[in-house]
Amino acid sequence: MARPVRRWAQDQRHLPLYRQALSAIELALLASRFVFDACALFLWGAAAFLGTLAPAVLRQPVWRQIGGLRRAALAGIALAVLCSLPLQAASLGDGWRDACNPQMLYRVATGTSIGAAWCMQVVVLVCVLGWRSMGACAFGSAALLGSLSLTGHAVMHDGWLRALHQLNQLLHLLSGGAWMGALVVVLTLLPRMKRAEEFASAKLALMRFSTVGHVVVLMVLLSGLANNFLILGAWPFALSQPYQRLLLCKAALVLLMAVIAIANRYIILPRLRASPLLRWSVWGEIALSAIVVLLAACIGMLAP
Repeated sequence: MARPVRRWAQDQRHLPLYRQALSAIELALLASRFVFDACALFLWGAAAFLGTLAPAVLRQPVWRQIGGLRRAALAGIALAVLCSLPLQAASLGDGWRDACNPQMLYRVATGTSIGAAWCMQVVVLVCVLGWRSMGACAFGSAALLGSLSLTGHAVMHDGWLRALHQLNQLLHLLSGGAWMGALVVVLTLLPRMKRAEEFASAKLALMRFSTVGHVVVLMVLLSGLANNFLILGAWPFALSQPYQRLLLCKAALVLLMAVIAIANRYIILPRLRASPLLRWSVWGEIALSAIVVLLAACIGMLAP
């Protein structure tokens, strides 16, 4: 809990600065959450796709090809985790001065659901530092995504309903990552379809991804609907609330991504000569994914 702030008459001139500090903290928290979510989703999706759907001949070459992106994502996660606890302490306390307050940091880490999620993230990072193998990367990134179900709207209930909400949230995150996070790998496979020796294996990987994608997209949509009813109890029609407006925007973008994915599978991919169009459509899905993750980060910071 934040300590009460005494506002004497002479303190009135400092209030605008204090409000700006709070908004800056919220913006920093949003950036931290976005980086964490985007990087964890990418690592999970890439490892899951290559480890389960890609032919063996492509797994290690593509895994090495995205090595730079994997290291950058791991660094982004580490930075986000490092910053998140001080930012949460500043948000729950008296502003930036509590970001470096050892007592406040300890209270947040040990006495809140936010702290429980943060501790889990630290443990995962320490245990699987480096994540060089696909298995370790898949396990670690899935655990990091699972930590998000320990806090936020997923813990708004008690008892069995809380457990159900957390499991559904985990399903939503893992299915979303299996779809959105794998799109970068899809981009790396497209140029390989132009090489005679890799054409068959690259096409097989893409066809498998597109086929499994039907189930994954359905899981994303159904778990998203379940989350909505667990939080709101109804479809978000109260558009006067920022939370519900952003939720509708997110749902619309996910549906648009689903339409693009279906077009890729049944119209563009069978016409292999249209590879530039397929490449641009995948880039479009990646851009939409980034917006969806940003909206999800915003929604997670708002009250329903």
